[in-house]
Amino acid sequence: MRVIIVDDEQHVRTSIKSLVDWEKHGISEIDEAENGMEAIEIINKRKPSIIITDMVMPYKNGVQLLEWVEDHCQDSRIIVISGYNDFELVRSTIKHGVIDYLLKPIDQQQLIDTIEQAIIKYNKSLDERNELVEKNRKVVKLSSIYKDKLLSQHLTQEHNQYDQLLKELGHEYPLLHNIKHTSLAIIDVALLNKQIRHDYNWNNELLTFSVRNICNEILNNGKKGIVFQNLNSPNEIAIILWNDKYRGEAILQEINQVLEKLLYTKLYIGFSPGTPYMTRLAESYEKAKIALLNNNLLDKDNFINSYTQNEIKRYQSLNFAAYSDDLKYALKSSNPNRIKCLLDKWYDYLKQLYPITLGQLKMWLHEFSVIKMRWLQELSVKNDLVYETTLNEIELYEMLDRNGNLDLSLLIQTVAKDLKELSVYYCEQIVQSTNVIHQIARYIEINYEKNLSLQELSDEFLLNKEHISRKFKQIFNETFINYLNRIRIEKAKLLLENPNIKIIDIAFMVGYQDEKYFSRVFKKIEGKSPKDYRALHTISNML
Repeated sequence: MRVIIVDDEQHVRTSIKSLVDWEKHGISEIDEAENGMEAIEIINKRKPSIIITDMVMPYKNGVQLLEWVEDHCQDSRIIVISGYNDFELVRSTIKHGVIDYLLKPIDQQQLIDTIEQAIIKYNKSLDERNELVEKNRKVVKLSSIYKDKLLSQHLTQEHNQYDQLLKELGHEYPLLHNIKHTSLAIIDVALLNKQIRHDYNWNNELLTFSVRNICNEILNNGKKGIVFQNLNSPNEIAIILWNDKYRGEAILQEINQVLEKLLYTKLYIGFSPGTPYMTRLAESYEKAKIALLNNNLLDKDNFINSYTQNEIKRYQSLNFAAYSDDLKYALKSSNPNRIKCLLDKWYDYLKQLYPITLGQLKMWLHEFSVIKMRWLQELSVKNDLVYETTLNEIELYEMLDRNGNLDLSLLIQTVAKDLKELSVYYCEQIVQSTNVIHQIARYIEINYEKNLSLQELSDEFLLNKEHISRKFKQIFNETFINYLNRIRIEKAKLLLENPNIKIIDIAFMVGYQDEKYFSRVFKKIEGKSPKDYRALHTISNML
């Protein structure tokens, strides 16, 4: 939760900040402004939950600020702190829905009580909004599902069943009977940023419904077009605009303006203008999809991209693969400084790129996912190679700022966090596998007489056999088979001191099925045959 304190006197702002335990009330960020004009700029960007403002300030005064907030930031709760006990000022604040009008000097307890009241009202307004949206969603859900299914089918393949579409939807959308042109736009709700998702309690269905509802209002409930959810791609909202192929982009601009006012962000839209009739929706959809993917995520002004004949372009790769090998070795060595250094180099490379499109970012996400899976296969010691940590796939919205643009610093932070968790996972596996290798060594010492193999150990301890072989060499400075032979020969030496046991029986007792092979291994390790070893140690024992 955010707060902004607006007052032209620094000591007043400092005093207000010091009087309240903000963290206790769930407020983590506090902004300051010296006047109404500066406050508007900050409020526009930061969307605070609570606004604490003076009334008499230069440039834009408190009354002007309250008027602006009422039009542009209706969810924010307002507290006025003023040195003027003026009836007109008080009346203005009441008119604009102010929580309370506090007089200077500020009473600490009164300020705390008022802030608590503001927080309650802010949370209540959010709950009421979400509850209203949820009620509306339930009312229209059943009727809209069939419509969504019907229209979604027309996006994936060319249909010659326009008559059926007209029959099913013509009564709800009478203008369908006279359509000559259609335009198609698609919106990807997956690009809504983290703050909005938090405000909606991470309820993606509710959020999608809200965006859809806003679009439907702008389309005047079917008089300008149809909005529906593309069931083939659940994060997509599709908009069919009819007849006026020249005003389509203006309608989409209006949708984004309302989204910015209500959700404090714009959404990227791909637009395919002017296709004759509705039988070519699939073609329009493909063009709108290309246009959406070509949206420049670094452009702070343009969120709508219209398809043109030259729209299919080849954009430069984000080039993460160039750093992947070095990053893998940094992960293996658990070297956070090296990881940071490599990500800084990649960040410097990214800063030189313009544009960076949605398509590029999605391609990079796929590339990063493939690289991570390859790393996991190389680093994992599990037989099934399953990544058993709580790491989640990186989501697009994690890299977008409050206004919906790509923030390269957020991208680097997100990747750094993901790599850190991957490095921790790898280190845990190494520690675990080292302990397991010692357990395997103990298992061999106990079960040396069995027909042991790397595959049997792999099945027993759920580690891949290549990893067992490699770790044995690292920890014991000898191969698995040499370790096993050494244990067996040590046991055989003890048995050979008993002259009553046949050498062929000793071979079987320590795990060898072939006496000749046993003798060769024994001589290789001890420098003499089992028979010679027995003769020597029998004489020694007699002496």
